[in-house]
Parts: sequence; C-alpha cells; structure tokens
Amino acid sequence: MLFPTISFAFFFFFVLIAYWALRENRRKQKLLLLAASYLYYGLFDPRFLILLTLSIFFSFAIGKIISQHPEKQIRKKWAMIGVTVNVLFLAVFKYYDFFRSSLEDFLLLLGLESHLPVLSIVLPLGISFYTFQNIAYLVDLYKEKSGPAKNLVDYMLYISFFPQLILGPILRPKEFLVQLEENSPQRIPELSKAITLIFSGYIKKVFIASYLSIFIVEDAFTAPENFSSFELLIASYAYSIQVFCDFSGYIDMGRGFALLLGFRIPDNFNNPYAATNIGDFWRRWHITFSSWLRDYIYFPMGGSRTSKLRTYFNLFITFLLGGLWHGAHWKFVIWGALHGMALSTYKISIDVRRSFGFNASKERKRPIWYKLGGWFLTFHFCVLARIFFNSPDVDSALVYFGQMWQFSAVKQGVHPLVFGLIAAGLSLNFIGNWVQSGFISIHDKISWYFRPLAWAAIAMLLIALHPGSMAPFIYAQF
Repeated sequence: MLFPTISFAFFFFFVLIAYWALRENRRKQKLLLLAASYLYYGLFDPRFLILLTLSIFFSFAIGKIISQHPEKQIRKKWAMIGVTVNVLFLAVFKYYDFFRSSLEDFLLLLGLESHLPVLSIVLPLGISFYTFQNIAYLVDLYKEKSGPAKNLVDYMLYISFFPQLILGPILRPKEFLVQLEENSPQRIPELSKAITLIFSGYIKKVFIASYLSIFIVEDAFTAPENFSSFELLIASYAYSIQVFCDFSGYIDMGRGFALLLGFRIPDNFNNPYAATNIGDFWRRWHITFSSWLRDYIYFPMGGSRTSKLRTYFNLFITFLLGGLWHGAHWKFVIWGALHGMALSTYKISIDVRRSFGFNASKERKRPIWYKLGGWFLTFHFCVLARIFFNSPDVDSALVYFGQMWQFSAVKQGVHPLVFGLIAAGLSLNFIGNWVQSGFISIHDKISWYFRPLAWAAIAMLLIALHPGSMAPFIYAQF
C-alpha cells in the first residue's frame, strides 16, 4: 500500500477526516496517527511490527537513562550500548547473509571451509531509516542537542510516522518531537503547498520514473548484452533521471501528506543535478542521509579536524559505509567506494589549490565554462557510478560497461518518449521549485468552492494516463 495507489488514497482519506475531527484533543490525534502508522506498516507484513516495536521500546528506555543520568561518562556508556544494539539489529536482519557468504568466499580462497548457519531472514521495510532515527535520538540526547521525548507515544510516533516510515526522509528528534509537543493547528497549514507536493510527486513517480523503467531501464540493466553502446548510454541517463524522480517523488508526496496532517518534514533534494562538484552534489542529494553520515560517522571519526591524510580516509570510509547502507551487496560497496574516492579526490584538489593561494570562497566567481565543466564531470560521474548501483550484480555491471564501450550498431532502438522523459526529469531538477511555486499561486487563487472540482479533474486526468504497471519504489528495498 505505497503512496500512488487507490488503497492508500482510501486509507489516507479516512485517517485525514478522523484526525481533523479530533483537533481539540491532541493526545487522541497522536494515538490515531500511531494506530494508523502501525496499521499501514503492518499491512506489508505483520512480522515487521515486532522488530519495529522492539527497537522503539529499547531505544526509548535507553534514552530515558541517558536523559536522567547526571554523569557524562555514564550517559556516554549507555549511548554506546544503545547505538551498538541498534546497529546489531540492522546487521543481523540486513547484512548477516552478506557477511556470511563473503566470509565463505574468502575462506575458500585460503583453502578453508566455513559452516556458518544460513538464515532465511525477510528484510523489514524501512529498517535502515528507522534505525538511523533511533541512533540520532540517542546520540543527540547524549550530546544534549535535543531533549527526550515527553512520553512513549510521542517517541513511537517519531519513529513510525507513516508518511516517512518506509523511505524517509530521516528525521532528527528536534525536527519532529517538537511538533508533537505543540497544540494541534485548527486547520490544514499550507493546503496549496500540500496539494502541489502530492501531485508533483505523483507525476514524477508515475509518469517519468515508471515510464523510463518500462521503456528502457529495466530491460537494459537486466540484459545489457542485448543493447548497443548508444542504447546503454541512454539507459544510464534514463536511470539517473528515474532514480531522481522516483525518490524525490516519494519525498514530495510524503511531505504533502504530512502537511495535510499539520506536520512539516524536511525536503531531501535541492536540485542535485545542478551540482558543479561532487561535494556540492552530496549537499543536494538525499540530504537527510548525507547529513546523517556527516554528523554520526564522519565527525565522530575526526572529520576534517585531523591530518589531511586522515581526513581523506574519513571521507572514504564514511561513504563506503554509506554505500553498504543501501544494501547487502558488493555492488553497493563499490558504488560507495567510488563516491568516497571522488570526495577524497575533490578534497585533495581543494587542499592543493589552497597551497597555491586559491580561495575556495571565490568558487562562485569562476567563469561559466569552469562551472559547466564541473557540472559535466559531476553529472557523468554520478550517472556512470549508478551502473553499479542498478545492475543485478558486479559481473552484470562489468558487462554493461564493456558493452557500452564497444560502440556497436543500434540493436533494440530507443522509444521516442524516452528522450522527452529524460529532458522532462532533468528540467524538473532545475525548474521544479519554480513550477511548484506557480502551481501554488494558481491554487491559492481558486475559490474554495471550486478547488475540489479542480482536484478531481487533475486526479482523473492522471489516472487516465497511468501506465498499466508501475515500477516499485527504488529505495523501498533499502
């Protein structure tokens, strides 16, 4: 029951009506949202609720100890225990079989055997996202960057809030718990923005991401040997646009649904394909994830406050782990390592230029050709690195690269709509905020009496143009 479905529309409609009917009683509102969140998550698989609840109860209890103990060293010890257990939860359910099979392969190279048990574990949806939120809560409590949740219900809702539970964004305690402590607004805040975000996300996901997947991406990455070099190059562009529209589309819809419930959750994207260097890209792409890596891995390792060599190492390891976070597979490790090397190389280039008197603050004053060159290199690095990300495995990715550089004649042909969809998706990266602002302005001018008719007309048009099948959300697997 993911967002762009009829079943979710009915589910959310009834939750929305009941929620605002209880606006005079904040506690009942929160209990309703908690029940709705558990129902939403449990419909995917009731077993997922067990792990979710255990992680919530454990982290809330540890947080209680951290917030109430006066001695810093004791608080640090309990924070470390809480973080370690949360990481172990994630490691067992997401990475055990990956580490087991990797160890077996390594031992075979040494002529040894391993007899570790095989565990058939179903990966719980959203476990990476809510584990990171648990860790953020415990660390921020220890560092006194945020206060504790007022009660268990608030904390359960912070972790399980359904508009962001499955695919994020990764919420920080100070971003969401504070909102739960406030009185309920008497009406929907920023209705026009909420409606705009929902329609925007739907269009990105259903009409750009899904059609790109259907027309070229799925087939090209599944069997690259059946496609020419030109077709594979177009497919690599198509996938980068698909993953942007797929993920940012989900975030748009989630933010819109949250706004309809009176909550503001952060955006995860800021025109990422406008980045002119790899550091700029990671300040724009999956923002809550990259900032989490910075604050809870990179900084604790020493960040850039250590020697230059250690700084480069810290960057590399941070994004190597960031790649592993995406999935228990070597293809994600390689993808993370590539970005770690790119960020380290970029940092080296900054340090070298500074040694020659270059001032990094003058970057914006560089000539247009310099910025275009930086954009071209950054964009294509991200496109090519994603071939590892989307291929079934490392061997398939190598086949893809090998086939792409053979410059063979056209084999399958490219559907004409693919070029238009790539252009549309890339355009939304640059002017999407402007388009949304224009829609909000138009929506604000429509009379309250006619707004439901406008919503119905747009919804019917979108349903009529809906593809026969819709590709699953890419980040749902993480």
